[in-house]
Amino acid sequence: MSFRILWIGIFALAFLCVTLFFALYPLALLIACGLRRRHRPHRELTAAAEFPFVSLIIVVRNGEHLIEAKLRNAFELDYPAEKYEVIVFSDGSTDGTDDIVQSFHDPRLSFLKTETHRGKMHGLNRAVENSRGEILVFSDADALLKADAIKKLARHYCDPQIGGVSGRNVVRQAGNELRSAQASYITFDNLIKRMESSVGSLTSNNGKLHSLRRGLYRTIKPGACDDLHCCLSVVLQRKRFIFDPAAQAMIPAPSRTPGHELTRRRRIVCGSLIAMLAHWRLFNPLSFGLYGLRLAINKILRRLLPVSLLLLLASTIALWNLHPIFQLLVGAQALFYAAAAIYPLLPRALRARLPFIKAPQAAFYFCIGNIGMMLGLWDFLRGRRFETWEPRTARDEDRP
Repeated sequence: MSFRILWIGIFALAFLCVTLFFALYPLALLIACGLRRRHRPHRELTAAAEFPFVSLIIVVRNGEHLIEAKLRNAFELDYPAEKYEVIVFSDGSTDGTDDIVQSFHDPRLSFLKTETHRGKMHGLNRAVENSRGEILVFSDADALLKADAIKKLARHYCDPQIGGVSGRNVVRQAGNELRSAQASYITFDNLIKRMESSVGSLTSNNGKLHSLRRGLYRTIKPGACDDLHCCLSVVLQRKRFIFDPAAQAMIPAPSRTPGHELTRRRRIVCGSLIAMLAHWRLFNPLSFGLYGLRLAINKILRRLLPVSLLLLLASTIALWNLHPIFQLLVGAQALFYAAAAIYPLLPRALRARLPFIKAPQAAFYFCIGNIGMMLGLWDFLRGRRFETWEPRTARDEDRP
């Protein structure tokens, strides 16, 4: 009897954690948005004097197939030419990246590099040290910005309470078999960002396109997730970090292959936990109100999701004979994980053609991501730090 009570308690806790992240938290945000007075959007900047000077910072490693298109995109943005600069930092690139960057002779371009691979965080810190902008805009080499993206970000800084603004990712690349599942996840994440921004500040940031006031930038610790570190640093300094879905970055599907998703998720989870540990004071409700609770739900519970899912499966199996509801739950979980397991065994051509295959594809992507999160959590607990890594791009898609 005591074991049954224990399993009921484990089930209740695991079920609460899963539903809190996927259902209760979004519902609470939706209610909070409905109760809050509708925010009037900031007006567009028009007069030249209104535009702040912006530094667009790009850290790249071995991106010869990306950097030319990125720079052409950067210099074609709809922003006063005298009001922004582009800083490219090459992190020990060994391909033709440096030569391509140096072939551009635009006076707005500054080029920095290291001969050795030092990591993205080192590149960001160095680039900021050498920047002149009132506003720092960070964007990856594979993200092509919509023409008015920087204008959309900059318009918010007329409000002194705004310390940072995140843009929105739009998946543009076709041909990637995981694209549909990833696009759905990004849509859900953007929805959360939109509602969080309406009620206060974001608890996560978009690394492909985000910005902050220069004076609020804090040196990023080695191994920390850079975009989350910037977001939390701004909130810790009691400024808002908001989301503008109109500032768009067109990106390829973040993960090219299942293996890429695994390693990418592992690195991000470990880095985000390091960033949150560095900003632990945000969890103090006396200083930051409900922000710490929202951060715990959206970031920590999300990182603990694989643990919750394992406990949910184990507890429903242990309680099989207690009530038919547990048998239904076991069956539903078995069906879900079976679909995920079967998906990679299907012929690739079949996976690409059949419309109903999206359900097992989503299940497979979900499971791969959770395995990656579990590994990232383990890396964090044992003190591993991802200070450097090799970027993986669409060219690597067919590699094992």
